Amino acid sequence: MDNERYDVVATIPEGASKEDVPVMLQHLLAERFRMTLHSEAEDHPGYILGIGKGGSKLKAACGA
Repeated sequence: MDNERYDVVATIPEGASKEDVPVMLQHLLAERFRMTLHSEAEDHPGYILGIGKGGSKLKAACGA
């Protein structure tokens, strides 16, 4: 696949929403090239940096 190039010509049906396009593209690639996509959701521990109830206490740096 490194050296092979393909032009995929397709039209989006009238009335299709932007949210439908990625799914239609996946189906097109699966049909024409037998390509499949595997995806799964994973939970990872992490932290969120946010502003507290009292608001931000940061001050602008001099010269910034």
